[in-house]
Amino acid sequence: MISFVEGYGSFGRLVGHGTFLSDEMAEDVVALVALDLMSQAVRVGMSGAGQIALRHVVLAWMKQRRSGEAEPRLVTVRPDDMAMLMDTGVDDVAAALTEIAVHLSIMQEAEWHGWVKFDLSPWLPLDDSRLFSELDRLWLLDHVSSVQDHCAEAKHFLDQQLDAPSTPDAARPEAVARIAELSTRRSAWEARRKLTKPSAIEDAMADLWTFHDEVAELEHLYDCVVGLLADADGYVEPFGHIWRTQGRAKLQALSLPSRVFFGEEVKPALRLVSHNLGRAGVGDLA
Repeated sequence: MISFVEGYGSFGRLVGHGTFLSDEMAEDVVALVALDLMSQAVRVGMSGAGQIALRHVVLAWMKQRRSGEAEPRLVTVRPDDMAMLMDTGVDDVAAALTEIAVHLSIMQEAEWHGWVKFDLSPWLPLDDSRLFSELDRLWLLDHVSSVQDHCAEAKHFLDQQLDAPSTPDAARPEAVARIAELSTRRSAWEARRKLTKPSAIEDAMADLWTFHDEVAELEHLYDCVVGLLADADGYVEPFGHIWRTQGRAKLQALSLPSRVFFGEEVKPALRLVSHNLGRAGVGDLA
């Protein structure tokens, strides 16, 4: 039986209870897993009837992920319903499910009231670095590139306001001192800046915690300058408005790397998680 821990383990941190991803991002990840399952059916030579039945099994899994079922690698289907959906007989569905069961085992104790529960674990192993690499990159590329673009716009705003302030308040003595302080802090941030540059997307994906540390420093500087120098009549949004769309992905990026399961470390192919793994112990996942 799959432990509750799995909901927060390697796979669960992407599609289970352990994910912070927004519904939209999570659905993209689930869709990619579904496509991978179907490609594996072709690879093992499953018959046409078996592939059609598997499509409906996978669709049921996608719906169960959307509804928040606790076990991310299990799926429950009802052959009678599948027969209606496929416009065929129950015996034909049973034969197709039997073919699927050669590769994805049926949990016999779950066969009650006409329901059948499949375990997808054989095709979704927790040490599949190829699949995890694809799934991680699917949401990370969107997240990191969006935040980097936002940082570039924020940096442009800082340069405009600090180098040539235009509001009347900028000439006040206390404002002059504050502008000088913020300019010094901007220069220090620029000297340390590495991962918020659009050209550093691979490095940012490889070191998400440091990336978001750099973003956080820029965010504070930006908001300080908006409050001090921006024209309130031409309201400039705070830096944080990007978190309306990227906030949950930010939490996902700041969470523990999802490659530790049941006390066993799985060596990933991804630089982006292997770089951070040493910072988190197995006990941190309990």
